[in-house]
Amino acid sequence: MANLRILWLAACLPVSACDAWPTVVDNRSETTIHYQYHHKDYQDWSAIRDLAAGKATRLARAHYAEDIIGVRVREGAQIYELPPSEIDRLHKICSRSWLDHLTTGGDCWLTYRGEGQFDFSTNAPPGEVEVDALGNAVN
Repeated sequence: MANLRILWLAACLPVSACDAWPTVVDNRSETTIHYQYHHKDYQDWSAIRDLAAGKATRLARAHYAEDIIGVRVREGAQIYELPPSEIDRLHKICSRSWLDHLTTGGDCWLTYRGEGQFDFSTNAPPGEVEVDALGNAVN
């Protein structure tokens, strides 16, 4: 019976990792923002995406926070880019073990507060927007 459980676990973990959408951008500013990020495995930045105030969305399948090397946000006429020290802080707060990469657990929330200010957390901010498995904000 124990061997059957190990076999089941070995079969299920890689499948769950294929559907991990682990990084969430949460807009807590008072305006719609336009954001993009740079993943270490790609030469170019992501497409620019809009995110309404009070909404949240997942970045992309298997794009973990520790693999992000840049984040830009346009709020009104201002463009903010996270400096290397903030990217390092993001990586420290949202670092994942090898086991985390095999599961869908361990989300990282990049909460934008406005005027270039971000908070990073491995849990959804209390009382804030939830995001469903498809990346849609749930109010």
